[in-house]
Amino acid sequence: MSTVLYSFLFVRTKIVCYTKIIIMVEVSSNMEKKSSKKLMIPLIGISIIMILLGIYINYIHSPKRIIKQAANELLNIINYYSFHNEENIKIKDNYKIESKIKTSFETDDKENQTLVFFKNLNDLEANISFEQDLVNQQMLFTLNSNNSNEEVIKHKFLVKNSTQYYYNYDENVYINNGGSNYFEALSTEDENFNYIVEKVIFLLSDLLKEENIIRSKESINQNNKNTKSEVITIRLNNEDLKQLITEVLNNLKEDKKAYKIITGVYPDFEYCNESKEISFIDKDDILVFKIYTNSITGSLKKYYLSIEGSTPSYEVIYEYGNNQNIGYIVKDTRLLYKMVFSKNTNDKKIVIYDSFDKEIGTGIFTQKRLGHDIVFSLVSDKFTLSFEISKDFSNINLPKSYHLDINTKLRILKENKLLINYIMKIQSEISANPVIQEDTSNSLLMSCLSEEQKHRLKLNLIQTLQESR
Repeated sequence: MSTVLYSFLFVRTKIVCYTKIIIMVEVSSNMEKKSSKKLMIPLIGISIIMILLGIYINYIHSPKRIIKQAANELLNIINYYSFHNEENIKIKDNYKIESKIKTSFETDDKENQTLVFFKNLNDLEANISFEQDLVNQQMLFTLNSNNSNEEVIKHKFLVKNSTQYYYNYDENVYINNGGSNYFEALSTEDENFNYIVEKVIFLLSDLLKEENIIRSKESINQNNKNTKSEVITIRLNNEDLKQLITEVLNNLKEDKKAYKIITGVYPDFEYCNESKEISFIDKDDILVFKIYTNSITGSLKKYYLSIEGSTPSYEVIYEYGNNQNIGYIVKDTRLLYKMVFSKNTNDKKIVIYDSFDKEIGTGIFTQKRLGHDIVFSLVSDKFTLSFEISKDFSNINLPKSYHLDINTKLRILKENKLLINYIMKIQSEISANPVIQEDTSNSLLMSCLSEEQKHRLKLNLIQTLQESR
């Protein structure tokens, strides 16, 4: 009996021990599971962040995205030197511009026939009128000019009822030249311009072939520091360029909105096509364009343009800096010019230096309260050039009328000899709500004209210029 009781107690004790062990194992296992779950949450979060970071880095360094970004930024650089506050001084939709243009030209060079020709136009005067009536969908442009009281050019162009007309002064009749999308393109002018620009930028980057794009890394010196940059290199030969431009033109023609906008300004766009005869660069040359970006943020740091294989070889470089941007023009690895772009509150300034870091030229863009001034000068061993243009608004009575004066001066000396001294003055009166009354009931269809009449009409401008000599 005692043996049986002992055996029972022994077995019971073992079962209790095993049970405790199992419970401890289960508790431990549950604790490990809870702990692993706690660890898994941050690990998953870190993994998601790393994946998103990888996607972001891959996106910002995507070649085609960088190409689009670079194209937009280059447009912004050009746009930076515009005077946007003047956009508020204008009469929109229905207006008339009447301008009087007076020019004078002097030269001491009597051997250059081109300069002699312009000297003969020393007393050229022109009256230009531009009228636009958006309500009645009419536009009228007229030009009358004379030199020493002798008629030089006489021209009249009309858009009416979605039809364009040229006036034939020989027969005193309008020539119907077919349909016009002028007003369709004009309805939202700024919007349309931006649409075309964005479309072209998209097409240029999208239509580039992968084999023409190289992605690499380079070390560059920027702000006196050597930094690694992501580099996108585009390499195009003459055939690549022709094919790219052809495809861009074809895509613009297929885009209904783009086609309507462009044909409104350029009616012959339908017939515009890349010619096989055109050569943008020599047969064996390669156009090379490099875009440098920050390896982390993807921000633009530098542009590089050259034609590989050409003799002599030229390179154009544009770098972003902290307070100023710098451009370089290099010939056969030798620095020719350096340009420093800077600005203050009212002025935007460009300073040009030669290869010896000597200042040889400046360009100053000054915004005035009612207008702007641009002054440019360049001095070399043989040439001295100065260019000035001023634009001034006055008698502002918006939305009814205002006056605009534009004065331009160009002076070039060659070895202290006066080569060109050109002055042009434009005085314009701008008024609202013009009334256009042009009779086109007796107009002739261009298709009904004889080949001789068509030829004479097209050469009218050239003939009058030749007669003025």
